[in-house]
Amino acid sequence: VYAEVYLPVVDTLDVTLAVRHDRYDTFGGTTNPKYSFKWQPIESLAFRGAYSTGFKVPEFTKLFAGVNRVDYFGRDLADPASCPGGGANAAVPGCELIQPVIITGGKIDLQPEESEQMSLGLVYAPNSRFNASLDWWEIERTNTIRSPSLDTLIDNYELFSKNWIRDASGKVIEIDRRFINSGGTLMRGVELDANLIGELAG
Repeated sequence: VYAEVYLPVVDTLDVTLAVRHDRYDTFGGTTNPKYSFKWQPIESLAFRGAYSTGFKVPEFTKLFAGVNRVDYFGRDLADPASCPGGGANAAVPGCELIQPVIITGGKIDLQPEESEQMSLGLVYAPNSRFNASLDWWEIERTNTIRSPSLDTLIDNYELFSKNWIRDASGKVIEIDRRFINSGGTLMRGVELDANLIGELAG
């Protein structure tokens, strides 16, 4: 469901309000708004800005791909709970070699990725032949879906301790490297655009 309202507040200021609601069988519903404005104090100059949120469900394959279990045959891995850095070294107590099963594939309890977008800028058009615009923008994504590398699970053991599956004696028997929601990205930028319209030759 999508709705949008255009509000000419005064002669020089326009505001647009929009909202989108999506419903998924797997995740339920999500509502994401968008707000934008345009302020034109004089005919040749306008200021504009926008803010919105976004939502992306996991791909079908990341949810329901088959689960694979493969033996780890490397001879470089130790339990990071007892051996900081997870490097096997028989001479160091707690750093004995481990060769667990590595689990990869889909994971049905993944959560959606979310995002926030915002921008602010201006447009200058002194005449019909020339116009220029300058815009600042920012996009932040959270709950990013990714498959964690073994190094990530070692270096951030406190955060991912549940991915190290142990038997009753506490020995690591499996490492879960299936898709997870983890971290995000933040991007910012400035865009400059200019256009000159005319004939090169008569």
